Amino acid sequence: MAREPITDAELLEWIESGTMVVRDPDSEDPELWFRGRKLKPELIRRNGRMEARGDGPERWTWVIRHAGRKRRIVRSKLVWLACKRELVPDGHILHHVNENRLDDRISNLECVDTDSHYALHYGKDANDLPEY
Repeated sequence: MAREPITDAELLEWIESGTMVVRDPDSEDPELWFRGRKLKPELIRRNGRMEARGDGPERWTWVIRHAGRKRRIVRSKLVWLACKRELVPDGHILHHVNENRLDDRISNLECVDTDSHYALHYGKDANDLPEY
């Protein structure tokens, strides 16, 4: 029987309690420590295959395991949780200001609603797209 994945709220609790620590969140290579152990980041491509290098779009992720449960989370979200101490609201997404998805410095992240995020990248409102 599959267990429930670790939630964002649980991650935030662990950050607030000090069980999980993101060190150097505004550096190009932040570290994640969980229960006293440094976790190794993994580079993953959008199609889900892990690659050392690739032709993009790639993201840094960490895999967190606790009590038989597992969660793969993008580094940008953990940096956001650690620095802002707030969840990303439903209907919102973390936008990389310089559009480099490998640059997860907190100064490069902003929380925007999904329609605004679409408009930033495609120059139009998501509601104006034709239906297929």
